[in-house]
Amino acid sequence: MGRVDAGVDGLAHLFFTNDYDQDFGRLAAGQKTFVIPTLTVVRGADLGSERGKGISEDPYLQPLLMPNDSIMLELALPFSSEDGSYPAAQKALRQLKAENVPILSGTDAPNPGTTYGASLHHELELLVESGMTPTEALRSATSIPADVFDLKDRGRIKPGFLADLVLVEGDPTQDIKNSRRIVRVWRAGVGVDLAKYRKSVEMAKEQIEKQREAPPPKNFGSGRISDFEGEKITANFGAGWSVSTDAIMGGKSKADYKRVDGGAEGSSGSLLIRLMVKFAINMAKIAQSLNG
Repeated sequence: MGRVDAGVDGLAHLFFTNDYDQDFGRLAAGQKTFVIPTLTVVRGADLGSERGKGISEDPYLQPLLMPNDSIMLELALPFSSEDGSYPAAQKALRQLKAENVPILSGTDAPNPGTTYGASLHHELELLVESGMTPTEALRSATSIPADVFDLKDRGRIKPGFLADLVLVEGDPTQDIKNSRRIVRVWRAGVGVDLAKYRKSVEMAKEQIEKQREAPPPKNFGSGRISDFEGEKITANFGAGWSVSTDAIMGGKSKADYKRVDGGAEGSSGSLLIRLMVKFAINMAKIAQSLNG
């Protein structure tokens, strides 16, 4: 709340806790603050969510996902928000809508469980599930961002505007999931060759499968980088072991390593790494920020 009082232009993310202020929507409207809910990320952090799995298995989007996209969608955030944070975010979204606060769609990709482009379709779905109409959700990804960021040449289908267009099968103003049924795409009036893109996706997936099935490189041996069995630290290939810290950017952290006796699975040696991380926290500024 303090950040809104401070006069920020916009907020990204709704609540990652199940606690929120009943006057949040009114305050955001009074300060003329726009909000990017990123429900995709909030839901991904909430306990029991399905994360990005629904997108990676969608029959219309799956053929457009590069291997790295699918990997990102299957990942989980390294933390979980409080149970009930997603319902709290949904309530906050309904407040914002009731107060006519500009709502912009966004995913904060590439957070774990999200990827560029495809996750926006999930965000549109979640916005509708949380109380927006399909038309309002579509505006949150087109005309409203153009208005908020004063982009006068895009965001609408209008003479003289950039022809950034997506042709889909079905009516997304009736069923928002129809936004995924992509037939053609134009960027600044130039058609995108979707058949060529789909072919590149297939080739990328085939290459991944070939790599998985390929035998180890010649002279690769056991595949071990180091075994620390001898008296000295050595590497079977590559540049060997070396220390790298934030000192290269002026930091004060330090690290060192050495071989010690005893290791996993009965090995005679292992690598001991010691580090000292130096960082400074300005508690006065943090307290001021928390207190608004």
